[in-house]
Amino acid sequence: MEAKSYTDLRRDSEKVSNALKELGEQGNHIALTGMTSYEWIAAYLGIVNSGSVAVPLDVSLPADEMCELIDRADVTVLVLDEIRKDVDTIVWEKCPKLQYVISMQKEESEGSVLSMKQLLANTQAGCDYKPEPDQLCTIMFTSGTTGKSKGVMLTHRNMAENATCLDMKIPARTVILSVLPIHHAYCLSMDILKGLSLGSIICINDSLMRVAKNIKLFQPNMILMVPLMIESMAKKLEEAAGLPPAIVKNEVFGEQFHTICSGGAYLNPAYIDLFNQYGITILQGYGMTECSPVISTSVSWNITKQHRHISGYTV
Repeated sequence: MEAKSYTDLRRDSEKVSNALKELGEQGNHIALTGMTSYEWIAAYLGIVNSGSVAVPLDVSLPADEMCELIDRADVTVLVLDEIRKDVDTIVWEKCPKLQYVISMQKEESEGSVLSMKQLLANTQAGCDYKPEPDQLCTIMFTSGTTGKSKGVMLTHRNMAENATCLDMKIPARTVILSVLPIHHAYCLSMDILKGLSLGSIICINDSLMRVAKNIKLFQPNMILMVPLMIESMAKKLEEAAGLPPAIVKNEVFGEQFHTICSGGAYLNPAYIDLFNQYGITILQGYGMTECSPVISTSVSWNITKQHRHISGYTV
């Protein structure tokens, strides 16, 4: 386990910005794919803060599909987690516009495959470029549930205002455990960008198989989840229904845990009551990638499960 400060993140992201400029790639489309990591976050911020356009890609995509998206998005640089080094073997043939691959883990550069560690070590910090609010920031591909994946173009204003427009009364230095895929707008905007804007402590879950273990390790105050994960947690609570709620909560989540933010699918309202018995508030949000992504959310001081009737419609 390794800790990084906000100063570290600013310095390393500025080095990424300057490295792209030195490579002649500033302003171009830069794809990145990998598991959630400090390197991924530093690369993303370095890309967008340099005036380049970040194209986050699902790390679990088949190599052929990933290459198709890289080509469609006019990507010239791919920042790659070595967990997907298989992509590097075919991307040069399938993506003729690609100029460089930057490996997050390689120790040394080899030809057009560059080491991110080496780039950071050989590049100065300090970046005076300031993107315009309505400048293109990121292209995020939808899941393609209604057909072919579509690239959604979002500006710096879209991303920044969506992450910061609502004061959810989350205290500074709140400990957040990030468990969702970082290439999704939901996780990127709410876990990372909103978390950074609040000065939160962002802890990175390294595997869905170790969520329970990492809850005990990091002792988070809140977690962003999808309903399927909440259902799994609910089963643990229901299995211990005969025990005092305070003891169960401390064993499963820790005494400090108080909020789950749910999004991405329908949540059974019964879970709101169930978790409330253990002193845990569930906030339900709704959004879509095209809205970068949050459209609406409940807030901790005004939660209701009651339907409201407006002009003859049930809401």
